[in-house]
Amino acid sequence: MSCPTAFVDDGNITVAQIQTLFNAGTNNTANGTSSLANVAAAFPFLNGANESGVTPFAVSGVNSFFENVNYIGAVRDANDTRFQGWTCGLYANDCATAPTIG
Repeated sequence: MSCPTAFVDDGNITVAQIQTLFNAGTNNTANGTSSLANVAAAFPFLNGANESGVTPFAVSGVNSFFENVNYIGAVRDANDTRFQGWTCGLYANDCATAPTIG
């Protein structure tokens, strides 16, 4: 995470409970610093050095539906365009129609 305050009491669950759940995970970083690359470029959400330095969690152990990858986040690199067409709001005027699946 890269937030001013890592855990906030929302009135439903305490900070201590949130922190316990977060810390029960693997490879979680509560006080990280975002180094997302090319923030002003076409793809402002590419991993930078800090994100690339995190070991990904093997999600297929949770459910075989999930695919293990060697990066964190939704986008591997500048050549990964799988997100296009199922996201909305990343670019100006890209929400003229609702995203579709398939």
